[in-house]
Amino acid sequence: MGYTHYWYRTPVLAPGRFTLWVEDVKSLHDQLPATTTSGGGYYPNHRLTAHGPDGCGDAVIRDDLVAFNGRNAGRSSLDDLSHETFFVPQALNPEPYQTLDEHGRVFSFCKTNRKPYDLLVTAALVALKHHFQGIKVLSDGQASDWEEGLALTKRVLGYGAVPFKAPRSRG
Repeated sequence: MGYTHYWYRTPVLAPGRFTLWVEDVKSLHDQLPATTTSGGGYYPNHRLTAHGPDGCGDAVIRDDLVAFNGRNAGRSSLDDLSHETFFVPQALNPEPYQTLDEHGRVFSFCKTNRKPYDLLVTAALVALKHHFQGIKVLSDGQASDWEEGLALTKRVLGYGAVPFKAPRSRG
């Protein structure tokens, strides 16, 4: 088990709105701070960078797809700041095992394990909820774990609200 964010989204996100969201994610990515205490502050002395889906190269932020991960230096697990890829395509073909919920939405998630790129994941989800009101967002974290993501979104984009009503209970 690990620290994870979840969302339900329609298989196809409106292209015009998706383009606006992509521009917002680019802006957030370009304004990332050097370090973060997002997700509970487990990596305050580690550099915050977002890379490609495998933790190498550049983050993928384009008109049909946003996909990124933390840095995977490949030297040891201590250097690995990647975990699971944040992956949001404009159009998603659900796998046979992915059933739609009662609102026609597909379940997605990203386990960041509280690594530094969690800041960009939370900020991107705040922006996603802003552009697509029908998306449902849940998190293993409390609203306080999202404070830096919210602050980044408000500073860079001028908007931001916790995208979920109540934290998931891990009881």
